[in-house]
Amino acid sequence: MSNENQKPDTDLKVEQMDPAQQQLAGALRASFRLLSFIMVLVLIMFTVSGITSIKPNEVGIIYRFGRIQDEVVEEGLAYSWPFMIGRVEKLDTSQKEIEINDFWMFESPEDRTKTLAQRKAPEEGLRPGYDGALLTGDQSLYHVRLRCGYKIRSRNDALDATIHPAIQYKLNVTDAPEMVRSAICGAAIRTAAERTMNDIHSNRGQFALDVTQLAQERLDTLKSSLRIVNISVTDATWPLQTLAAFAAADTAQNRNRTIIKNAKGQAGEILQDVAGRNFEYLVGDPIERKPQDPDDKKAKKPYDLIGQYARARMIGDGGDNPQSEAILKQINDVLAGTKGDSQTVIGSAGSESKNFVEAAKKRSTRFTELLKKYKENPEFMLAAEWAKVLSKIFSSPTVEIVVVGEGDRKIVLQTKQNPETVTRIRRELAKIKDGWNNQTQK
Repeated sequence: MSNENQKPDTDLKVEQMDPAQQQLAGALRASFRLLSFIMVLVLIMFTVSGITSIKPNEVGIIYRFGRIQDEVVEEGLAYSWPFMIGRVEKLDTSQKEIEINDFWMFESPEDRTKTLAQRKAPEEGLRPGYDGALLTGDQSLYHVRLRCGYKIRSRNDALDATIHPAIQYKLNVTDAPEMVRSAICGAAIRTAAERTMNDIHSNRGQFALDVTQLAQERLDTLKSSLRIVNISVTDATWPLQTLAAFAAADTAQNRNRTIIKNAKGQAGEILQDVAGRNFEYLVGDPIERKPQDPDDKKAKKPYDLIGQYARARMIGDGGDNPQSEAILKQINDVLAGTKGDSQTVIGSAGSESKNFVEAAKKRSTRFTELLKKYKENPEFMLAAEWAKVLSKIFSSPTVEIVVVGEGDRKIVLQTKQNPETVTRIRRELAKIKDGWNNQTQK
């Protein structure tokens, strides 16, 4: 074989290398394998770097080349392009709490350990820059401290169906607590300007609701996708300089409300005792005189019939008219169906009326009989009746009889009542008086 057909042996075999060359070749092979493993590992890590875990109270916003995509991922695993190409930004959607102290007085650490009544009011009054307060509609100052709970809207709660609330929040909000605080402060100022100080103090819940509505309208106008969950008034007071006077007035008002409440309760008890549970049909509300509610289930039933009857009588100049007669019939029907003292009185009155009619009939019959006898023999009738009267008088236990002789001679009569007779007469008179009292009470 000629040398021309033979290729030069450029690859040296390991056996032909010296020991130093052999060690170098082994090191190069190990380094290549390690580098290959590292490159594969980096490639795997680069690939899985786009996987993100989203918790229940979070949402993920997808970025690609630094721009927000129209895609929001909910709870679970989310994938985006690997790092440097894309990423997932997590947003916490749980409820947050902030406290608004802009309308509260300045408090030193020592003040926080005391009640409002124990604090000393500043001599210079309200200090701008230190003390905050609301200016009410009656030009008064009022301190309030508010607490607000807010959160990012969910997909189901979105105001704009074309964009996810989380994306809208990310595009339009940089400082959520400050935005919420600003919206609430503006709403509180507007709400207080339309109310008196006493109205805010007495209806804190309604004040908080109105502030919530106005603040939410402001946040919606700014397209913040923030929803106010609740606003509560945690503290409220008048300025410290007037605290004692307002506290006394508030105590008096509470006492007045208690008295009115007790009076209304007593009036209701009295009316129920008199007219039963249907007393509202007769006199309406005994304290507040509320008009009849057309939506009330009792709207079709009578209400304040006595007042209606009085007004109908006034319209008719005190005379009877069909309207007043119809109302009077309704009153009688209500009273007939009640179970109270009025029913007892009505029953007693009916019984007395019946007895009176019967007595009148008896007197009329007696008079007719006497008239007939008088016409037949006047002298005999008068003598007989006079005898009956004398007999009744003499038979009375309260009459003392003194008998004197007859004749023309002069008789000087000196009498002294017997103590036993006086005692008997007084006892009989007492019995008669007790009988009268009993009849009167009945």
